[in-house]
Amino acid sequence: MKIHHTFSIRNLIRENKLFFYIYSVFLVICFAWLIIAPKGLFLIVLNRNHTEFFDFFFYYTTMIGDGIFIVLASVPLLLISIRAFAFSISSFALSGLLSQAIKFILSSPRPYSWFADTSSFHFVPGVDVLSGNSMPSGHTATAFAFFLALAITFRNKRLGIIFISLAILVGISRIYLFQHFFEDVFAGAILGVVSVFFLQFIFTEFIKKDSSGKFDRPLIKIK
Repeated sequence: MKIHHTFSIRNLIRENKLFFYIYSVFLVICFAWLIIAPKGLFLIVLNRNHTEFFDFFFYYTTMIGDGIFIVLASVPLLLISIRAFAFSISSFALSGLLSQAIKFILSSPRPYSWFADTSSFHFVPGVDVLSGNSMPSGHTATAFAFFLALAITFRNKRLGIIFISLAILVGISRIYLFQHFFEDVFAGAILGVVSVFFLQFIFTEFIKKDSSGKFDRPLIKIK
């Protein structure tokens, strides 16, 4: 994981340009949709086109944004460096805490309580559909934060494409599973990336004071 001694969003974007190119296209499409389409339309379209495969696929895809998955997936980063692990966990934690705080402040209804009648909708078996604190999508925020942290750590173009694709799929899964609106996912995607920008600045400042280099060494060494 390479961190410049001077924080620069421009450098961060340039070094992960494929990730941010797809991310930018995603945001533009989201913004355009939110302008032209009424609230809930995307959810309705997804719901009407449900299949057993999509039920299975999105049921497990949404788990990628869960804390348990992210923590377990971060453990192998200790083979790279303590910094990589700490950066990943911090990105998850900050984005998660911020999303929960905003949820509490806004207290917006989820689709289940927003729609007057949900009897005609399809619900995926085994999913506990919530009714409150919709904005923003916490799973989406943590997924975008976690996968951007990985993209910064590995700085591999092909992996960057995979990372951003997985983050987007987590966001879509939240809509398919009747947990969030399109705008919740849009807000979560922005929140997750902003959280990583802030943490990148913090970690950049920290490296200036860490002359020992211990933070950049792996905690677990495999001989």
